[in-house]
Amino acid sequence: MTMVLLCAHIMSFCTILPFLTQPISLGVNILIGVLSLSLCVVLFAGSWFAFILILVYLGGLLVVFAYMITLVPNVVFKTFRIAVLQMIFMVVYMCCILMLDMKSMLKGHMVENFPWVSNQNDTGLVITFSFNSVILISTAMVLLLALICVVKICFLKKGPLRPFL
Repeated sequence: MTMVLLCAHIMSFCTILPFLTQPISLGVNILIGVLSLSLCVVLFAGSWFAFILILVYLGGLLVVFAYMITLVPNVVFKTFRIAVLQMIFMVVYMCCILMLDMKSMLKGHMVENFPWVSNQNDTGLVITFSFNSVILISTAMVLLLALICVVKICFLKKGPLRPFL
């Protein structure tokens, strides 16, 4: 039942995107959709993959939001129309999904379609084993070095986000 609700949320957030006109409503809608998608990923894959997915989307949304704030003037935010549309879409998708064959979902036949569900407990721990620790530490060091180099190379007054600094 949790997957049905999450799928309905994701589909309603995807179908309401063309009706949104303001950057803040688009950003919030994408953020909530990604949170629902990451909850679905947690149920099927590992939690580390969902965590990486959220971090990538949050980084992209921060950059897009910063650029859109500099380009678009302040506009009155109307939430009632968006909330009504979203509720209508979510109810329609939930009704469509609930009309599916629920007996096969409840009996566990869906698990056979996803072979990685059976070894779900192992997927998150493989990255932290001792034979992977050298790779994990070296990757963290390379990323830290790249971060320091980018900060050192970029000038604060000539960067793309200069109004915010």
